Amino acid sequence: MIRKITLFFLVTLSVCASAVAQYSIKSSVWDDKNGMAVELANVQLLSAKDSAYAAGAKTDSRGEFVLSKVKPGNYIIIVSSVGYIKQTSNITLTNKDLVLKRISLVEN
Repeated sequence: MIRKITLFFLVTLSVCASAVAQYSIKSSVWDDKNGMAVELANVQLLSAKDSAYAAGAKTDSRGEFVLSKVKPGNYIIIVSSVGYIKQTSNITLTNKDLVLKRISLVEN
């Protein structure tokens, strides 16, 4: 009986821990032509399954952004800014933080 209770407790604990497991996605956005950081670019993270909004951010003065509290899964990341062509990529977040390579935007 104690063995069953212990097993139930461990299974419940592991399910709860995985349900709250959240990670971050980091990167930076740069102008493809002049190599300068793009400040205040919009970054949206959408679920690949149904395009539901998952997270969003704006780039800082160094062109960097962080999407926090993201659950593991498949996503579409969309980066846009006035005067640039929108960039869209598919990404997969596993059970760890993700650092994407630098994202270059091309002038429109």
